[in-house]
Amino acid sequence: MILFAVCSKETGQILRVGGTNEPSAEGQASQGEFVVVLDYLVSDETHYWDGGIVEFPPKPSPHHVWDFSKKVWHDPRTQDDP
Repeated sequence: MILFAVCSKETGQILRVGGTNEPSAEGQASQGEFVVVLDYLVSDETHYWDGGIVEFPPKPSPHHVWDFSKKVWHDPRTQDDP
């Protein structure tokens, strides 16, 4: 079985992961996406693509969200948020 991740060409965000018994996983990608063949299954909640599969650094707080374009954690709260 071929394990794969489908990633956004623009941001490197892993959009979905899976496995196939087909000879190639390339058919899994749509326009604006690419396929990465994996040695082991990863999660889109813990990894992204940046020339290779990369694990997110530790999340600074529960409020932070990952900015795929800048490859950094970002706190989207404003001063008006609690």
